Amino acid sequence: MHTKAPLPIALLEGKTTLPIIEAYFEFNHLKQLYRQGWLRHGIEPKYCESVAEHSFGVALLALFLADEYSLDLDKTKVGSSA
Repeated sequence: MHTKAPLPIALLEGKTTLPIIEAYFEFNHLKQLYRQGWLRHGIEPKYCESVAEHSFGVALLALFLADEYSLDLDKTKVGSSA
């Protein structure tokens, strides 16, 4: 798996931390993880977005569309996969 930088979770190895801190480091992992499909299709890493960048953009687009078209949606759930 190709990443932009070492994964932040490695900084916690051997340390006792709260579960919420571990979760934060896992989420932070998404900022370092390239979208792998782009790399498999020959896109250079400098042009690839991270999983976090993609997720943020899709969530904002969903919120904007819900506002623009006055869709009767629960905006707390728009953009989530739940």
